[in-house]
Amino acid sequence: MSETPNPIIAGVPALFAIPLLIQALKSLGLPSRFAPLASMVLGIIWMLAAQAIVAWPGVAPWLTGLIIGPIVGLAATGAYSAVKSAAKGN
Repeated sequence: MSETPNPIIAGVPALFAIPLLIQALKSLGLPSRFAPLASMVLGIIWMLAAQAIVAWPGVAPWLTGLIIGPIVGLAATGAYSAVKSAAKGN
């Protein structure tokens, strides 16, 4: 029996990850007018990855690393920028 991922459980992390990824894409040159389309594409990819983790548990470590790795990196970059900006303000 094949289970499907709970969209709430799979979707909550996406609420934080996708805006981070869109900001990264915009900093790389993505025009703002394409941000909604990019968000939809990333959301589809995110949910397909969640489905793949359920369907093939063996891919879970790889997909988890591919999903969580960029999020951690982008969050660390944002935190570094915030600390750097705060230090300049003092």
